[in-house]
Amino acid sequence: MMSQKISYRPLFIGLPGSGKTTISTLVANHLGIKVVSTDPLFRYFRAIPSISDIPESTVMRHFLMRVQEDHPHKYSELVQDSEVVDKQGRCALHDGGYFRRQYGESIFRLFEIEMLKYLDESGELSDKIVDLSGSAPLYEENAAIFSPERGYLAILLDADHNLICQNLIKDYEAYLSQRETGIENSIRGAYEMCFTEALRLADNDSKNQRDVILHREALSMTQKAAEDRMSKYNAFAKLTFYPTSEKPPEELVKEISAKLDEMFFGERSV
Repeated sequence: MMSQKISYRPLFIGLPGSGKTTISTLVANHLGIKVVSTDPLFRYFRAIPSISDIPESTVMRHFLMRVQEDHPHKYSELVQDSEVVDKQGRCALHDGGYFRRQYGESIFRLFEIEMLKYLDESGELSDKIVDLSGSAPLYEENAAIFSPERGYLAILLDADHNLICQNLIKDYEAYLSQRETGIENSIRGAYEMCFTEALRLADNDSKNQRDVILHREALSMTQKAAEDRMSKYNAFAKLTFYPTSEKPPEELVKEISAKLDEMFFGERSV
């Protein structure tokens, strides 16, 4: 499809596992524009030592300045972790599990805030559909970047919990398969830790029992996330769609694309 200049940028938000990445990619293909996924970039930027001289190391240094101001009791320890380099040239904060356990979710997400600010200011997000983490829209600084005033149209994917659980478990199995090949890239850090701990405590190798445990944990985490987040998602979103396990993503994308064409017909130029 020929690339089109559009006067809006769809921004899909929703709980982890609601299908944001899949839908973002399919809608981008429909519009003839690119997608930038921020989760892989989050892992990339966290691995850059603060002492590096590449431009992207600006994110780590700005993050440390924020920590010094907002969480001074953690500053010295974080500086040390940001400077130590492993055999692959990565600082300790590349490990999302370690980062979360050692410093907490609020500091972990503060790094994401600084990264998104850098990507926005450097033009990396321009004329693209941005595939955000489920947590990013919950923070005011991020919401300001991705506001309607700046050309973004937030679309909530209010997926049914059965579909979300299926997706979370599928991603966890993919994560385990990667680990067997020596790849340590987390797909859904906090969820992976919870799944792994639940299976460890169960100490049961039965395939059926394992499936039951994973589904129970996925449902529990999804319900908790919905309680914590859905009101904020609803306040931020301008449109809502309802993915289900019975509806193929391609069918949902047709509905979304038709709605976008209806809202913005005549505002695009080829």
